[in-house]
Amino acid sequence: MLGVGDYAAVRPCGRPSSLPRMQHEALVRVLAADLGREEDVLGSLASLQEDVAAKRELLAAAKERAATLPHRERHLHLVHRLGDLLLDAHEQWLDEVEQELSQS
Repeated sequence: MLGVGDYAAVRPCGRPSSLPRMQHEALVRVLAADLGREEDVLGSLASLQEDVAAKRELLAAAKERAATLPHRERHLHLVHRLGDLLLDAHEQWLDEVEQELSQS
């Protein structure tokens, strides 16, 4: 538990949240795909698919550890759910990019 003086450190948590900035190298590559070969862009995105798979493994391990922290498990579940959704979104987007750029 936090002491009385510790609450000042978490006070910013009560401020309104906003969406995070999107700084994603893959987006830039897709936007610039018309300047080069789309095959090269598709090849460069393969590593991102591998990264998503690796992050899923890390997320699965984090979910297992959450069960050992019953006082935080509910909050960790919410964070892990966002992780699942973000990874799902990346996979779906990569599938769409691959389908679209493969048609050219």
